[in-house]
Amino acid sequence: MTLPRSIRLLLDENIAEAVADPLRARGLQADHVKLLGLDNRSDSVVLAFAVAHDYDAIITKDRYAKGEARLPALRAMRDGLRIIQLRFRQKNLGSGDADEQIQLILDHEREIERVIARDSQVRQIILNHAVGTITRVITLDEVAAELRRLGP
Repeated sequence: MTLPRSIRLLLDENIAEAVADPLRARGLQADHVKLLGLDNRSDSVVLAFAVAHDYDAIITKDRYAKGEARLPALRAMRDGLRIIQLRFRQKNLGSGDADEQIQLILDHEREIERVIARDSQVRQIILNHAVGTITRVITLDEVAAELRRLGP
């Protein structure tokens, strides 16, 4: 099974530009932030762009776990954006290169398809290269609870 043709993916600047072509070959719209003139922009700007331009998901290595990017990431997820985080062992030389990024995404096409489905309550998944599986799923309810906890 391949991803639906209507899926729009935004590739963050920490994702290799070469990842876009194999996704496009499957009929997906895959845009890299660098080609959109968004490289070197803050995470909050990139996330707001993704929401404003109706991207289904952003593929990134960013964790958005704390700091300035956390609140914008939560708001983007609340507003429907899915975050597909790729995690690699950064200590291994070459870990997370373009080929590994492509393979990790393609190995999880079905899971990504389910996450991006309109009726899905999943807002973020972490695809972990080291174990070859999804190691974290964040739902809309979890996003809403954290937004309430953090306040306006």
